[in-house]
Amino acid sequence: MEQNEIMSIYNSNNRIASYKKPKIEVIKPEEAPLTFWVLGNIAFATSTFLLGLRNFYSYNPIFLSIFGFWLPGWGQIIIGIMAYKFKLYLDGNTYFFFGINWIVCSCYDLFPVWGWMKPLTHIEYGLHNLMCFMFIIVFFIQNLFGNSKLLIALNSSILLNFLLCTIGDFANNKIVHKISGIFNFTTAFISYYNVLAMVINNKRNRITLPLFDGTHIGQLLD
Repeated sequence: MEQNEIMSIYNSNNRIASYKKPKIEVIKPEEAPLTFWVLGNIAFATSTFLLGLRNFYSYNPIFLSIFGFWLPGWGQIIIGIMAYKFKLYLDGNTYFFFGINWIVCSCYDLFPVWGWMKPLTHIEYGLHNLMCFMFIIVFFIQNLFGNSKLLIALNSSILLNFLLCTIGDFANNKIVHKISGIFNFTTAFISYYNVLAMVINNKRNRITLPLFDGTHIGQLLD
């Protein structure tokens, strides 16, 4: 083998050895701005609270649907876009799903009033909630192996809610719907508590309200 051929192979091997894959920067959840988490949790908690009013009290005036269309609906979609920007893909998927779900539910309420479609039957509502239940199973499993027991409790509550909503719609049973509304209120309470804990802990720079994620009260955040 000639010397120039040997040098060519040597240089080629050096180029391969020196090649490095581009580094993918993934932001940690705790590095995302506090405003992002606060707005996201408030929009999510508000959507589940409004759904609780619908399921528990069968209370659904038009202004509730319009209000929900903008805050829980578009609010969560905007937060979902921000989550993708921060490369928090799981959170982005979750916010997008619940945001689109609320917009669709608002359309179910508003379009018949405007004469654009016929009201859905209880079977059609049951199919919608069954689809949501299947999506939330994925979110539940993804959070099941995390450190936050608060997220596990939240996903368990919303999962039971959609399961009972599905059963209540297919059976056309208002009592089951009322029970599902209780889980709506429970989910909203957990999410509002999460917002309060994050704000207070960040303000005091120490764990004041527990987040049930392995940290302990009094631990400094820095």
